[in-house]
Amino acid sequence: MDKDIQKKLSSVKLVIADVDGTLTDGYKYYGAEGQALKRFNVKDGLGCVLMRYCDIEIAILTTDTSEIVPARAKDMKIDLLIRGSRNKKRDFLKLCEEANVSPAQAAMVGDDYNDLHAFEVAGLNISPSDAHPKVRQAADIVLRAKGGEGVIRELADLVFEARGIDPQLEYEW
Repeated sequence: MDKDIQKKLSSVKLVIADVDGTLTDGYKYYGAEGQALKRFNVKDGLGCVLMRYCDIEIAILTTDTSEIVPARAKDMKIDLLIRGSRNKKRDFLKLCEEANVSPAQAAMVGDDYNDLHAFEVAGLNISPSDAHPKVRQAADIVLRAKGGEGVIRELADLVFEARGIDPQLEYEW
């Protein structure tokens, strides 16, 4: 890993993640009664636990307005959440303020055009491997995982590596 990127990863205090195409595979499923469902990867839940071990807070920033996102955020013990965002740059900065961190200490994980505005102010930009080509090009880190395949979990491993933390840690789950 590039030394500058490793240094940025070492100083991250907040990770802000998009939902569709990042925490999910980007598909939306509908039941016969019209109920909408999304598929999340449980590995990201462990990724959040590992991030908190490193004193990194996780936030969600999405254009989605459904009740699915707050339910998943609660399950992952994420308190910082903005949904229905129409200006991700402004809302990224708002989440940084709520977490009491500078934008330089925050990473944005996103996959499509609307995430690029947050990339303009984030200290570190990260994308899944199947993100839009322009987003991958703008990213400091392109993960191996596709959206919905454990993006936050993979990022946690990179943080451990950058900080020299033994992944065989003792942690009360």
